[in-house]
Amino acid sequence: MSETKHIIAQNITRLRQSAGMTQKELASHLTYSDKAVSKWERGESTPDIGTLVAMAELFDVSLDLLVRGKEPTVPAVAPAAPEPTAPTAKPLDPAAQKRLDIRHGVITLIVILLVWAAAGVTFLMFYSLAPTLPHYWLCFLYAVPVSLVLFVIFNTLWFIPRRNFAIFSSLVWSVLLCIQVHFACYGINVWQVYLAGIPAQIAILLSYNLLKKSA
Repeated sequence: MSETKHIIAQNITRLRQSAGMTQKELASHLTYSDKAVSKWERGESTPDIGTLVAMAELFDVSLDLLVRGKEPTVPAVAPAAPEPTAPTAKPLDPAAQKRLDIRHGVITLIVILLVWAAAGVTFLMFYSLAPTLPHYWLCFLYAVPVSLVLFVIFNTLWFIPRRNFAIFSSLVWSVLLCIQVHFACYGINVWQVYLAGIPAQIAILLSYNLLKKSA
């Protein structure tokens, strides 16, 4: 087992350097930290099978070559007609990846700004059509958790999924704040609602630590 781990560590280092990638760039493609990649290359830990498959596809090599350092031997057979294969996705160069990240960031910002624009339109509608209606400014407060939900979605798709733990924490406390402020506007003090955030925050921290240790 230790020999296999050593072979995998050497192959990851060799293939990464051949591709001209840094540990941080490889970690970004695999949604891991550069510390995790460093541990793999030192042989202190081994990626799971899903990560190994993704890495083999990234470097355009077979899984056997990545894990064993050689291609599998197969018995000689009559050559068969080649089947069309889908082109292998090549990793983007750092400059192209940076442009893509900027584009994704702009899209995320636009969507979140649209949420706040909708909150502003709602506020103006109540202000113009029903100015006597109390507490219509709360639409801006409700825009906070809605924005965080959208941020979780875009962060999972395009950015760093592990950042979701911090976003989930903000989402939990913002929802509790909305509840507390909403009832306070009607003279009801429900500060005890924040007690519900304690077990939720503990669960988020435990989940983060478990995922961090598995890396």
